[in-house]
Amino acid sequence: MPFSIAELLGNLPEDKLIAPKVLAKKLFCEDENDRLRLKIALDALTKLELVTEEFGKYRRVTMPDVVKARLRFSRGSFWAIQEEPGAADIYIPARYLGTAWHGDRGLIKVMRKGRNRRSPEGEVFVVLERAITALVAQVQRTETGYVAKPMDERLNITVTLPETVAEWEEQLVYVTIARYPLAQLPAQGVVKRVLGPDAGRADPATLVLCKHNLLPDAPETLPKTLAPMGDELPRQDYRERVTWGLGNLAVSWEPGADGGRLLGIHIPDATGSIPPETLVDWYASQQGASFGLAEIRAPMTPPLPVRTEWPSLSLWVAVDSTGEIGTYRLEPGWVRVTATPPAELVQGVTEWVMGTQTAPGLTLAEPQLTPDEHPTGFPLVHLSGEQAVAQRLAILANHLLARHMQALQLPGLFRVQPPPDAEAWERYRFLLTELGLNPPQELDTRMLLPMIQSHEWAPLLQDLFLEILKPPTDSLQPGAHFGVGREPYLHGVAAFDRYADLHNQRVLWALFTHGKDRKSPRSKETIDPRSSTCHGRVDWPVLPPSVQEELYHRAQQLLPQLQERERAHRQAREDYRHLVWLHRCQLSPGQTVRGLVVGVESYGFFVAIQHTPLQGLVHVTALKNDWYEFRPKQQALVGRKTNATFAVGAVMEVVVKGIDYYRQQVDLVLPPEMVAPMEPPDAIPTDGLPG
Repeated sequence: MPFSIAELLGNLPEDKLIAPKVLAKKLFCEDENDRLRLKIALDALTKLELVTEEFGKYRRVTMPDVVKARLRFSRGSFWAIQEEPGAADIYIPARYLGTAWHGDRGLIKVMRKGRNRRSPEGEVFVVLERAITALVAQVQRTETGYVAKPMDERLNITVTLPETVAEWEEQLVYVTIARYPLAQLPAQGVVKRVLGPDAGRADPATLVLCKHNLLPDAPETLPKTLAPMGDELPRQDYRERVTWGLGNLAVSWEPGADGGRLLGIHIPDATGSIPPETLVDWYASQQGASFGLAEIRAPMTPPLPVRTEWPSLSLWVAVDSTGEIGTYRLEPGWVRVTATPPAELVQGVTEWVMGTQTAPGLTLAEPQLTPDEHPTGFPLVHLSGEQAVAQRLAILANHLLARHMQALQLPGLFRVQPPPDAEAWERYRFLLTELGLNPPQELDTRMLLPMIQSHEWAPLLQDLFLEILKPPTDSLQPGAHFGVGREPYLHGVAAFDRYADLHNQRVLWALFTHGKDRKSPRSKETIDPRSSTCHGRVDWPVLPPSVQEELYHRAQQLLPQLQERERAHRQAREDYRHLVWLHRCQLSPGQTVRGLVVGVESYGFFVAIQHTPLQGLVHVTALKNDWYEFRPKQQALVGRKTNATFAVGAVMEVVVKGIDYYRQQVDLVLPPEMVAPMEPPDAIPTDGLPG
């Protein structure tokens, strides 16, 4: 299996020597070629003094003035964005870039510290991890042969191709990197898929998945299906209990104390099917989560065999006679979904869930791969029947698991989403007001979302709302989640489709296996670490220090990797949504369309095409009939001579100048009669009146 330098260094501690055989096992070096690559990498890192060898074993060494960062190409220059929050960006001169590309993670050697408002400067010392393993490019013929010219303008490179690509000259192709640049040798690539003559004629889902390198590409040695569950701990047997199957979840609804009910939410337990430090586990962590567009799916793990019964993490929740939630308890178990659940169970659960677990949501025509909230952070309101019940139960289960982990200070991966910035909300609210709506002064999604979803510009207004949202993310610390309106919150119900859920389930198993029910062996007072009755009563580490440390270190390692993968998934969904709209609208250059001004800046204004979320910029240089000044308070451009105004909320006609399907961009201009040139500003009368 191929491995990155980041993975190699991540498996080498500073305070302990590791034998090459142990490293080979951790990095899944399965044959002689893999082990040879490992030996070459260790020799190179030893010469660079990042690794030291003692007695045939290795350990990592920390170098001074060397920081971890990710390279970004912006405005003609390369910058190293440090991983440490608040750290300054480092300018990388072209001569110190080496063979690194945009997006690569690397170790950056700081050569000159920043001072007097000047950014620090550095050089790429080592490329830790390549971000670009494949790319979308156009096949071009040069004097020396065929090359792939990337569509991404941030990649100012060419990749050499074999002569066999001659028939695809000028075609758009998907190219995997066979070899990265080495000294004076250029990168080499292999064409894996021909997409079409151009981006406009390529299949939208395939194009987007290729663009973000998200096509399914499992290693040949990966098992075709997941192995059966192996038990490490006695489980409660719930197979004779009556359950209702809701997708991947199962639910029980039984008589409880004092006229209440006992709600059982049975979550599929993936910990035994995906053991740590196996090839399946490594592949799942690289994928981060299952992903799909249209009919194409890229699952995080191999499929599960068909099961009539399965291991669970069962959450038993006490619901009193008024419908309020009381204490709850978590147990590992075995469940069997009842083929035909009784009507009393279905009706009781449905009425309680739909009556008490309410939350505002979005309307999005996208596939839902997990039972809880949409990746935007919000539930989907257009779900009905079993899907709606499953979604609300999954969100409740995630919240209760987060409360338990927070109370016991367990090293889980929590889910947080801050609210939109006040300035962004005010700009959005200004637009709604200009459209005749009466939005709340303070952002309240329960009032706002139904309001915009019933408006004639609903697709656009919802898309603009998504733009002001801050994306949800995994975090080592618990916090509030704006979209679902819960604090704390985490993901734990979809461990076969999200790696954060799998990590959290492993943390819960550590609690089951190693959790201490008392402060010390001499303590008489005990708690039940599986029950919420212990909340507020624990003032000692529930897990042994070594177990707590190991799980926390693993969470730290996973966090940047999962966040980066989620960012790619989020961008791919956004690109696909806009690309589908472009194809649906069938725009053409020269076409006149009706639009709404949704944003104004000093350099121009943005117009959204009616009944779509598509936006285009009308640049101020195209406004030749006057000289326009930007007035932020009015969110408008106002002509100095004609007093012509382009303000947020104005409905107007614009002309399509050009369409970029790869970047999902539409260039717009005003109709010719609105942009006739005028005399220079020196000719404007001094009294300011029209001449």
